Amino acid sequence: MEKLIKDLEPQIIWKNFYLLTQVPRPSGHLEKVQQFLLDWAKERGIEAWKDDAENIVMRKPATSGKENRPCAVLQAHMDMVPQ
Repeated sequence: MEKLIKDLEPQIIWKNFYLLTQVPRPSGHLEKVQQFLLDWAKERGIEAWKDDAENIVMRKPATSGKENRPCAVLQAHMDMVPQ
């Protein structure tokens, strides 16, 4: 039986990945995906903004009691090559 991306485990990861795949975002046309990411962060109470270089930056504070742990930084391209 073939599973859809949004039905894979852990579902929360794949559900969000699936939602992102639904946003058209060819190189040079990132407005829709930038807004999608800003809205996604706002809905979850995550601080987010677009910087001067057109990157979307999100900042989420540490979980209570974990403030002294090393932070994680993730970076990725927003565009995709349309087929």
